[in-house]
Amino acid sequence: MKKLLASILLIAFIGQTFNQGWYCLGYLIEKKEYMKRCVNKARAEMRCEGQCQLMKKIKEQEEKD
Repeated sequence: MKKLLASILLIAFIGQTFNQGWYCLGYLIEKKEYMKRCVNKARAEMRCEGQCQLMKKIKEQEEKD
């Protein structure tokens, strides 16, 4: 019973600790979707490629926490 509880708490802790990593992984998987929603399309020299949307998601999550 103690091992099960410890495992659940460990998984919850790891999930919260690496929360930004999940967003980055999602960005890599769905890069085309992020590029469609990019606000810097007009400025090609920035080479944003949707990273502005990724940063917006991370900032929103930090504000929640």
